[in-house]
Amino acid sequence: MKPIVIALCGPPGSGKSTLMRAIASLRPAYPTVDYDAFPNATALPLRDIKAWFERSADPNEFLVPELEAHLEALTKPNGSGEAPPVLLFETPFGRTHRQTGRFIDFLVWVDIPLEIALARQISAMCRQRKNPTLQEYEAFIAGLEIFLQNYTEIIVQMYKRQAIEVRAGADLILDGLKSPAELAETVLATAAARDLFVKKPS
Repeated sequence: MKPIVIALCGPPGSGKSTLMRAIASLRPAYPTVDYDAFPNATALPLRDIKAWFERSADPNEFLVPELEAHLEALTKPNGSGEAPPVLLFETPFGRTHRQTGRFIDFLVWVDIPLEIALARQISAMCRQRKNPTLQEYEAFIAGLEIFLQNYTEIIVQMYKRQAIEVRAGADLILDGLKSPAELAETVLATAAARDLFVKKPS
């Protein structure tokens, strides 16, 4: 049978990575795929990202051949009569990115106020820098200032557009302020209720 792909989407800081780990802890047999583990648009300089956003903000400009090949290999029919396995895929673009969106069977959007997502991002940045030297601390503050300036100038507008366009294609919208364990149970229960795990022809 052909594997089922559950995609998890949301802005940075929404908790989608934590949600994917929570689902995987309940279903250890489910493989996971992280968009950011492959070469992608996030590696581009901010000026290029800004130009892309001002030009069209079309996610299909970004080609990810390695990720596409990986998804292709993982979603090949297994040839057995068993219920289809499930693949968890974390992605920022959902179905709006045709190259990878074509694999998605069930799209989950983790909804969260952007100010909460930003606070989580900054908190995570701080946790990564424990007991810094004075030089490291000064570099961190300078980097944080640049990040916040870029956030207010362009990044937040990108996230707002993502929240409109990607969210519109979601099969399930979650409250990102709820606990990861509760959200994981909701995803699995909703997918089961929609017969997502019932074997179908490839």
